[in-house]
Amino acid sequence: MDLRKKTISNLKGLSEKDLKYTIMEAMHYKDDTLLPSLGVLFELVWKDANPMERKQIIKIIKSNI
Repeated sequence: MDLRKKTISNLKGLSEKDLKYTIMEAMHYKDDTLLPSLGVLFELVWKDANPMERKQIIKIIKSNI
């Protein structure tokens, strides 16, 4: 199973609260092994975002670099 499918499978069915907790924990502990999973989540957001949302995402990223 590839990383994308495994990540999505592991997170499927989580409540919004649990999903938020999972993301916050990954960021809090700065566990580099979780970065690929966060990348998969970013990919899902990016694929579903419209052009205006993508522009806003880029602005947020740029302002935080």
